[in-house]
Amino acid sequence: MTAPVKVRVSEEEYLATMTDEKPSLEFVNGEVFQKPMTKKSHQEASKRVLLKLLALEQSRQGHFSWEATTNLSRASDRRYRVPDLSYWAPGRDVAQPDDVYLPPTLAVEVRSEGQSIRTLREKCAEYRSRGVDVCWLIDPMRRSVEVFDEGREGLELPADGTLESEHVPGFSLPISELWAAQA
Repeated sequence: MTAPVKVRVSEEEYLATMTDEKPSLEFVNGEVFQKPMTKKSHQEASKRVLLKLLALEQSRQGHFSWEATTNLSRASDRRYRVPDLSYWAPGRDVAQPDDVYLPPTLAVEVRSEGQSIRTLREKCAEYRSRGVDVCWLIDPMRRSVEVFDEGREGLELPADGTLESEHVPGFSLPISELWAAQA
């Protein structure tokens, strides 16, 4: 596994120059971390969820985005994360004046090759502790999905289950469809 690229910068420099970089960059208390480049399995699983969230946005007027720089900061603990996919339910504030996003209703992380599942689980727990209602951790390599919400902090869904949440009404995706392109 390759260690993530880390650079030390000020929060102001990060916000002014680094939020549009690809691959995406995340900021935690002065350290910038590069998210890994995605592979086909990551992109295929992401695409299945993306299409469903985009359709939901179009029908229910919520807001959907991919790789949205999201402010999860509290007081002196400054954090900007970039979920792979995000959805804000109707009525939830989406962005701050500087176009940095506020915590979404749903954050989705899709594991890429070389990413530690433990690190992604910690990130999902961080999302939850910072105002995100539900986080889905999709692992194309293991063909698994874990849910982080009230009462299910890392519960793995059964292979024949369905990805859905009371926080995202109208969204429903059989887990088997996540892997359809990999069959």
